[in-house]
Amino acid sequence: MSTPPSTPGNGTVAVQKSRKPPKRKPLSCLPCRQHKLRCDRQIPCGTCSRYRREDVCRLHPAPPKGKSRRVAAQHVGSSAVSGTEPFPQSHTVETAPFQATNNAQASRAPEQRSEQLVGHVHMKSAVQAINSTLATQTGSVLSHGQDPIGPSDPIVLFPQILPLLQLPSADVDTCTLLSTVDTISQKLRWKTLLVNLLPSRTQSDILFSYFVEHINWIFHTVHIPSFRKEYAQLWDGRVEDIDLIWLSLLFSIISLAALYVPVNAVEFVGLQGDTIRQQADLWHHASLQALQAGNYESKPNLTQLQTFSVTQLYWYATNNIEILNSRMAQAIRHAQMIGLDKDTVTSRNVEDEMRHRLWWDLVDSDTFQSICLERPPLIQVRFTNVPLPLNCNDIDIGSNFVHPKSMEEPTSMSLNIQRARIFQIINKVLVSDPLQFKSFNAISELDRQLLDIMEKLPWYFQLEADGRGKQFPASYDFLSWQHHILRTCVSTQRIRMYRPFLADRTNTAWTNCLVAVEDAMAVYRTLRENKSVGMRQKFFPQAYQVFSVAVTMVTMLLVERSMPHFTRFKRDIEAMTADLGLVDEQACPVPVAVNGRKVLLKMLALLEQGCSPEDAEGLVPNISSVIGGENTTRAYLGRRGLQESPSQVPLSDVTPQHQPRQQFSQNHEVNGVLQNEELTSAFEPIAQIAPDDETSLMPFPEPSDFSFDFDDFQLSDTYDLFGWDMTGLLSGAVASANNSQRLRTEEETGTVIL
Repeated sequence: MSTPPSTPGNGTVAVQKSRKPPKRKPLSCLPCRQHKLRCDRQIPCGTCSRYRREDVCRLHPAPPKGKSRRVAAQHVGSSAVSGTEPFPQSHTVETAPFQATNNAQASRAPEQRSEQLVGHVHMKSAVQAINSTLATQTGSVLSHGQDPIGPSDPIVLFPQILPLLQLPSADVDTCTLLSTVDTISQKLRWKTLLVNLLPSRTQSDILFSYFVEHINWIFHTVHIPSFRKEYAQLWDGRVEDIDLIWLSLLFSIISLAALYVPVNAVEFVGLQGDTIRQQADLWHHASLQALQAGNYESKPNLTQLQTFSVTQLYWYATNNIEILNSRMAQAIRHAQMIGLDKDTVTSRNVEDEMRHRLWWDLVDSDTFQSICLERPPLIQVRFTNVPLPLNCNDIDIGSNFVHPKSMEEPTSMSLNIQRARIFQIINKVLVSDPLQFKSFNAISELDRQLLDIMEKLPWYFQLEADGRGKQFPASYDFLSWQHHILRTCVSTQRIRMYRPFLADRTNTAWTNCLVAVEDAMAVYRTLRENKSVGMRQKFFPQAYQVFSVAVTMVTMLLVERSMPHFTRFKRDIEAMTADLGLVDEQACPVPVAVNGRKVLLKMLALLEQGCSPEDAEGLVPNISSVIGGENTTRAYLGRRGLQESPSQVPLSDVTPQHQPRQQFSQNHEVNGVLQNEELTSAFEPIAQIAPDDETSLMPFPEPSDFSFDFDDFQLSDTYDLFGWDMTGLLSGAVASANNSQRLRTEEETGTVIL
């Protein structure tokens, strides 16, 4: 047994031991040491103040010069007394393990890192730490409503969160984590951060279900069965295994759903109704950040094109058309890099079909924007031979099979096929010879081709004998909205083409424009009579389409003061303007609906009081993207007030040669103006509404009873991946909230609302 060493003073030889070098005394606060930033040793230091880490800095300050730690501790205590709260005690215990974990993970090989499950990342402590950081930027703490289910995760506090929160670039220090760790560690940090920004699984389920039921039918570029399998695997998988590009698609889906989902419904799953719209913006930027972290620019793939396709609806809703066009050019280039424009073989599996869907979605979007913004198309369809998408539902295609259906059988892709045929024709004209749009004969020929497509549409996209849109069962109500998109798309384009020729009353431009206006409103009048919750929810993502039709019509009324049926068309516009108010009522801060409604109200006011040159110039920035560019809009508004009286307008043929004649029967002439009894009767419900009584114009009434019918849940039976579809919960939540509001109103007023 060895004896303890004696001190040198006793004359004994001290036992020699290997001595560790003395620890280096830290000269910076803990956050600055952790991020390798310069520290001025103040409490809090200037660097931590810039990055909003004052609480952590006060808790672990730099050792003061010439003062004891006791004095420093008193300084921290005094700052708390003065009104500045220190870092929460619940986070204090986690900070030290986090430092050790970070240092260990930075030096450890990727395969040696501890496994971290996605589901376990959603710990209350981690979420609170991130939310406390977000609260300083957004002004509210975003609650995830989820209890901890495992050991606490590390607090993610590093400079890379700053670009995601859109802080000014001057606040981002050049010495960041990106210069100190390898690429794999960078991606792992991003994955951990982004997973923390996801809502809980239950909350994600309801947002995803809302997207599938009420939004995906518009472009349908996400194959739902495949996505749901990957979605189910996400929550049980490891953070390290997450595909950042796929995660960007998920964020895009839930952000778009969060724009429109009923506030009452999300409160059932723990999301705060008063912050869900702000979270939509946060998740939208998380989607963009996931794309960047996934290095999408150098390695394009189909998933990132799906993200673009979904996100363009977000940009339309928030009126970010310039961002949309910038990202569209990039998406088209990436599509060409992976050879979507080189496909020539009909789909044999789901990957082939998604390539064709995404390519034609890009063609449609590019051609539409080229019309609206007076620019040439980026895609030239005449040089490609890509097959059109197949007429099939998602369950009809898989990894090794395709089962297309006849066009006489409606599917979720029926709209996209017909829309692609229409834009294919327009694209060829725009690319081959744009000057054709200045020739009336060339316009008439293009119009003939468009009407030929419309006449040969399948039965479910045809109007009834009385000129109204067909109605479908609840499980197929998306067909009515697809029919609405199809007719408004063609009708507004016909009006754009003929608008420059309306000054010449000797041609048929007036006749064709009037027929196009009537056709644009035919399906919408039928949709306004449907009172189901599902129909109303599908209206909200279509706000841009409704706004476009209303702007097109009211601009014609402003300029063509002698336009026949002026009063009826004006009441149509008032109805659509009131409909856009429903979006605002649901607390959706969608500029195209909120601000667009203000623009329409202003234009309606100008119809009454007159439109001065200054008023017309003020309208140009707000409506040019619909009319066809600023130059076109400015030129057309300059013609206002120069028209003849209605009695001088010759309308000799309201049924053009290629217009379905069964829709426009029983024509007769009154005071030189051709009238139509069937068209007039279609407007009668609107014509009885007082223009000043805005509340009476509201369509899509709230349901009067609580409905929960499993027969409406087609998705869960189709894909068999969720036991039930949460769309029913959405309907029930809205109905329950409306009944509660109705009871409160009766108690307050003492009246009974029928």
